[in-house]
Amino acid sequence: AAPAHFDCEVRHAEGGRAPEPLRWRQLQAEGLVAKVAFMFNDVDGAGLAKSIGLSCWRSEADAAAWRRSAGALAPDAAVAALRFPMWPRGPIRHQDRCTRCARLVEAEVPGERPP
Repeated sequence: AAPAHFDCEVRHAEGGRAPEPLRWRQLQAEGLVAKVAFMFNDVDGAGLAKSIGLSCWRSEADAAAWRRSAGALAPDAAVAALRFPMWPRGPIRHQDRCTRCARLVEAEVPGERPP
């Protein structure tokens, strides 16, 4: 299923290591299409660590259900966090890599999977 809803979460903490994006310890969730996280420890020697997480959901309802679920973790009081939803502005164009030569391939019709 193609993603129709996206959540981005940015977390900041002074010193130490980058805070783990909220609720990312559990790898499976209903409606979750994909997720990626970036961890930045001690950004430019400023003693500030950051993490950025992007999750792609089949629907906004699936994302909301996960946030309400018992598996969702409460925010850490020592960490500043910002979470915001995002929606596609147009049809999603899926891309992949050729399994033989690694060139970029993409579907001719937006929303369809590449060959």
